[in-house]
This record gives sequence, C-alpha cells and structure tokens, in this order.
Amino acid sequence: MPSLSVIIPAHNEGSGLIETVHSILRTRSLRSDLEIVVADDMSDDGSIEALKREFPALDLKIVTATERLGVGRARNLAARAAQGDILFITDGHVQFCEAWDAILLKHASPSLILAATITDLTTRFSGYGCRLVIPFMGTYWNVVPPDGVQPVQVASSAGTIIYREAFHKLDGYDEGMRIYGGAEPEFSLRAWLSGLEIHSVPSLIVGHQFKSAETRKDLTAVRRVFMVHNNLRFGLLYLGEEMALRMIRLMAWEFPVHASEAFRMVDDSDVFERRAHLEKTLTHSFSWFGNRFGIKDQAGEAIVFG
Repeated sequence: MPSLSVIIPAHNEGSGLIETVHSILRTRSLRSDLEIVVADDMSDDGSIEALKREFPALDLKIVTATERLGVGRARNLAARAAQGDILFITDGHVQFCEAWDAILLKHASPSLILAATITDLTTRFSGYGCRLVIPFMGTYWNVVPPDGVQPVQVASSAGTIIYREAFHKLDGYDEGMRIYGGAEPEFSLRAWLSGLEIHSVPSLIVGHQFKSAETRKDLTAVRRVFMVHNNLRFGLLYLGEEMALRMIRLMAWEFPVHASEAFRMVDDSDVFERRAHLEKTLTHSFSWFGNRFGIKDQAGEAIVFG
C-alpha cells in the first residue's frame, strides 16, 4: 500500500492548524503509512509551537523557512522533506472527509493528479476543480458536479494529490511565483503539458474555511502586487504574442496602482529563460491545451489556437 504525506504550508494559521491535523487523523480509515509535513513559512502567531504541544508523539515533520516563501514555494519546501509515495497537498484550515485515504488510493495513479472537491464549511458551496481564465490567467471554480471522475484543467490549492516522484519530475511549483496567486493554475497547466492528467474526484471532499469578503478584500490589498506579477509571469511563460499583449493591457488597465511595480518584478525575473526551458522540455504546447478543453477568453469569445 503506498505511503502518504500530507503537505501543509502554514503562515499564521492560528488554531486552524491543530484542527486540520485532528481532522486528518480522525477521518483516515486505512493502515497505510502516513506523515504530516508542515512548512512553517515564518509564522509569528505561536501556531507552530501550539501544534508541537498538541501532538508530541505524532510523526509530525516541521520544516522551517528562512525567508518568507509564499504558498507555492512553501509547498516545495515541505515536499522536499516528504517521504510518502503520494503527496496530498492541502491548506492549514481544512477538514478532511471520512475515509479520505481509501478514496484517494482507489483513484491514485502515477500518471494522474487528483483534484479534491473543495466545500466551503460555512456556505456549503462546492468547487470541483477549476478552469483557466484567459487572458487574466486566473481561475474560476467548476460548480456543476461532474458525472463521476472527470478531467479538469486545474486542481485547487486545498486538494491536490500527486505521486511524489511525479511532483519532483515537474520540479514542483514555479519558484518564480511570489507570495500568493498563480501557483496552482501554472502548476496544473504544466502538468497537463508534461503528459499528466488532472481528474476531479467528486467523493474526495475537503472542507475549507473560506475567508469572509472583508478579510479577502484586506488580504488582496496587501498581496495585489504579487498577484499581478504572478499572473503576468504565468501568461508570459505560455501565451502567444497577441494574447500576451492582451494580458499586459488588461493588467495595466485593471490595476494601474500596482502594474508598474509588477512589471518591474517581471523584468527582473528569469521569466524568458524559464519560457525557453519549458518550450524545450514540455510534451505539449499551450495550443494543445487550449484545443483540448475548448478554452474561451473571459468574455466568452472563442480563442483560435494554432
């Protein structure tokens, strides 16, 4: 039976981190080896110390960042320390469903990434993976329950399941992404273009404590420049020239306060060297992905891919 590693990036998760670990342990149903790996992304709220006190005897592995990494890079840090055959990448404020490990192992395959269903613990809204929004390079939730296990474009941050070997062959999440935003769709797209598939598993449910509208607004205000940078980076890695120009104009129009700094960050990065590397190593092109899913732009207009 494959061994499992649950990967949790954590930055000031408060009591949510303890509740998450209790949920993971309480709902498992099999005797497969399980470790929980937490990447402490410079928390200063005492949550990591409280976690250690709560689980003194647990096989709990905590790796500590020496600088603020952000979500994607923190996941990479934890994944490098993980020993399980399969990684369950999630968040620090979730609840796992009953028998999550049995459901996971029923569907897991080295050639697949599984996308868990994410359910808001307050509203009961459910998302069945996500789809890419072009040229903004963000995502929309899939809200219609699929008829069984079905391919989806993007796996969410709170429920991405992948074999550890496959994760490392992909080189994990893009280390060029800053703090927050863009990591999940870029990783998922790269997985598809590398020959993997992502499948939504409706019965594998992760309850997620979604932030309130006010909290999201405050956090977005702090993170906006990073989000704009990450979306720009994402687009420049994969889009053709015409669509990339549309993306740049959109970002400058929508976020005039943050665009200048975001453009500077992109200019100082390795984005074009990274693009050249991807073009040489990926199995499929972005056009293949666009045609595979019949992607339209965010206005609902058809996109012609070469």
